[in-house]
Amino acid sequence: MKWELEDLAFHFEEPPTYKSIAKLLDEKRVEREGYVTQAIARLQTELATANIRAEVSGRPKHIYSI
Repeated sequence: MKWELEDLAFHFEEPPTYKSIAKLLDEKRVEREGYVTQAIARLQTELATANIRAEVSGRPKHIYSI
């Protein structure tokens, strides 16, 4: 909920900047999601090789945090 409120406030406080970031993120969404997936897979492999049990997850950043 916090992230949603931050993005919503940013949208109204800085409309041109928000729209610019949102457009760039939308254009590169598939590429970013692929990168996160690859990074997770690599970390899982490295951790397993080192006999470290762990759960790896990732998420894209929200517009406000960028």
